[in-house]
Amino acid sequence: MKPMTMAETTALLGAVPGLAEVGQEPLTELAELFVARSYPEGAWICEEGAVAEDIFVLLQGQAEVVKLGTNGRRYAVATLGPGVFFGLVGVVAAARRTASVRAQTAVELLSLPTAVARELVEADDVHLGSPIRRALLVALSRQLWSASSTAMSLAVDAGLAQPLSRSTRGGGPGA
Repeated sequence: MKPMTMAETTALLGAVPGLAEVGQEPLTELAELFVARSYPEGAWICEEGAVAEDIFVLLQGQAEVVKLGTNGRRYAVATLGPGVFFGLVGVVAAARRTASVRAQTAVELLSLPTAVARELVEADDVHLGSPIRRALLVALSRQLWSASSTAMSLAVDAGLAQPLSRSTRGGGPGA
């Protein structure tokens, strides 16, 4: 991968949900903190249980989120595409990785050291702190929705939950 220019990095970050509305100056300041990385198909980008050292923005390619089951087997639980922030739980919760991410294709991404991300999230400086907070909130919201959806699908597949029949849909609270 040829080194990206600051303008290219800024433009790519500007396309990330949660950062799209941010002005040029804060995006450029944020872009200066990221490092471009490449991973070949099949490479592990981060592994469940490891110390969270970076957060990532996927630029090109596809990656899969993999969870270790209680039976010791690995399960693919989500597919990530360009523009997705991932590896966020370690930043927000100061925790170890809750899942692994593996490149399904060759991928290009930007990484931001966890310590720098935490500083940005905790900063009182609205100018630079606000965009990353917004982007992380959007990304975490999407992860929660995806995790909830995946958990429900797995529960239905395992026979632990039943889909509602047509006659019972829409009649509950708030309908």
